[in-house]
Amino acid sequence: ESGGPAAGSASPGNTGATLDLERFECNGGALSFRDEAAGTGFALTGLRLDWSVTDAGGGQLDSRGGTSADSLIITGERPLAIGPLTLNHTARIDTGRKRLILARSGLAVAGLDFAVTAEIDYDPGAPITRAEIDGGALDLAAVLALAPADKAAALDGVKANGILDLRMTIAFDQALDDPLSAAGSLELSGGRLELPDIPEPITELAAAVAFDLDTLHVTTCKARTSGADLAFAGKVTGLRQPAEAKIEGTVKVVADLAGLQVYLPAERKATLAGRATGSVTLAGRLDSPRDLPAGGEITVTDLSYRDANIFEPVTDLDATVTFGPRDVTIKSCRVRLQPSNFTLSGVVRGLVPALTAEAAARPHLDFSLDAPLLDVDNLFPAACPGAAPRGTAAEASRAPVIREFPDFTGSGTVAIANLIYGGVNFTGITGKVAIADRTVTVSEATGAVFSGRVTGQTAVDLQDMKTPGYRGSFAARGVQADSLLSRFTPLKGHVFGALDFSGSYAAAGKDPAAFRRSLTLDARSAMTQGRLVTSGVIQQGLNTLAVKLGRTFDKEEKLKDMAGTVKVAGERVHFDRFTSEMPGLGALTIGGSYGFAGDLDFRGDLLLTEENSRKLLRSTTGGLPGALGNILGKKDQAVPRLRLPVKIGGAFTRPDVALDFSALAETAGQEVVDELKGKLEGLFRK
Repeated sequence: ESGGPAAGSASPGNTGATLDLERFECNGGALSFRDEAAGTGFALTGLRLDWSVTDAGGGQLDSRGGTSADSLIITGERPLAIGPLTLNHTARIDTGRKRLILARSGLAVAGLDFAVTAEIDYDPGAPITRAEIDGGALDLAAVLALAPADKAAALDGVKANGILDLRMTIAFDQALDDPLSAAGSLELSGGRLELPDIPEPITELAAAVAFDLDTLHVTTCKARTSGADLAFAGKVTGLRQPAEAKIEGTVKVVADLAGLQVYLPAERKATLAGRATGSVTLAGRLDSPRDLPAGGEITVTDLSYRDANIFEPVTDLDATVTFGPRDVTIKSCRVRLQPSNFTLSGVVRGLVPALTAEAAARPHLDFSLDAPLLDVDNLFPAACPGAAPRGTAAEASRAPVIREFPDFTGSGTVAIANLIYGGVNFTGITGKVAIADRTVTVSEATGAVFSGRVTGQTAVDLQDMKTPGYRGSFAARGVQADSLLSRFTPLKGHVFGALDFSGSYAAAGKDPAAFRRSLTLDARSAMTQGRLVTSGVIQQGLNTLAVKLGRTFDKEEKLKDMAGTVKVAGERVHFDRFTSEMPGLGALTIGGSYGFAGDLDFRGDLLLTEENSRKLLRSTTGGLPGALGNILGKKDQAVPRLRLPVKIGGAFTRPDVALDFSALAETAGQEVVDELKGKLEGLFRK
């Protein structure tokens, strides 16, 4: 409909038609267009026009006025609905040249204000359009609200602030193979984003971008979040085919790692500090974001980390790491803990695709580790449950920081000046490490412990972190017996000398109790020269026997040629008939076991020398030497070697040592035993 006074005239002439229209109004109108072949179209609803048109002479018309619509609805592959829209225009129409010139006019779209100029050649045979749009001080939140329906869901919960400045030129020339073109620039300042899945906002967001329909050139894009300053520069190409669009560029970061504190588990009282700098090169398709990192370098300095679930906090870490499309290189890594410290270098081959692709081969680590001090008991409690207890019960029950051991393979070398493992101090350790099937195997290991040398290999199966498995073999030479026994048994201060031993072991379980229940060990040990230091009832009994033989048995006596096997099973340590020469007395052979709880069960005998046997039997009746001769060593009745059965029971803290006359009676007869019993009974009683 139209309303208001109107006047117009038209007169033919060389200059074309003339028109004067004081006012033209349209209220509640609608305009729609549909391209059935392309499946696209648009519709303006609630259309309102308030124009005036005057004759400028020479076939030219001037138009002024306002146009508004409640909404613009675009249909097609990318539907869009925006509104309201308002255009206040000043235009000139050249009817002869079929050209419309839109002077600087104001366009408002959904609360966003733009300045628009345009030239339109409307010849039906070859229409040409060129328009310039200038949007200054646009509100970022209002711009994001214009997102099409298929993109709006991704913006749910997003809070945005910032100012956008837009400069854009749009051109259309139907005579060209590619008739539509657009180019422009966009600047963002004072930006801030709050994202629902990120606890810290993105602040100080600023960007400068140049674009056309195919390429987006990012001159700069900067932001700050969680204590990190981020910057990106690069370009996105192929925007005409969004499914094939690619990005090339570099992200630079300078971060205060304390800003990541909000992401750490509060229940574990974790704290983080340090600084990180680096750059990451991006290259690839936008629809494959996991494949975009093409390379980069990250440097971390002065990093410290504490966590209630780790025994040794990281007090200082400096590292430089580079990476490419496949591999990550640890150029340098120096770590200080309390008290461990080490340096590490190496390459993790195939790590990048393993982190970014759902189906990728296992990464492989090649490395070299050099440590002045490595306390494995504190660093990896799951790998050494047999270690001496440390700290409080609450510390012992800490949940593991790593609930599942990473599935990768590896190989490397280690050189450790001082190693603490299982409560034992090793020095000068070197060896090779292999990692496969979540099992860490150390082979060709050599080092020093308890003043001796040790070699061997060990494997820790970490497929189940709750029940890790252990197996290994070992060989040692010249190990000090007292140091070894003091660590693993209650026999401190009794046996001294250089001990050689070798064997194998296996166990499973995370806590020490489970480890002890499952522990099995087979070993053989030997001592050529040593000392036995006795006390209590054992020393008393041996000394009493020695006195009867015309000598004394000191608290400290020499041991010679002691050898035997040791087995561990069922929470007991079994000794299979150890034999040692005790100078001045004879040969001591003893076997049996003791429990981890400290109970003793040993049987053996002391085979006296011929001289001592003669002294002990000299005052007995004639029947005893003859009877004993056949069963205790020699058939030569003149000098039978007397074998005294020994039994040790009780506990380490209170041993019960006695001569086992019942065992002797089974072979020698009660009459012989009674005669010998009178001389020796009570030998080991207090």
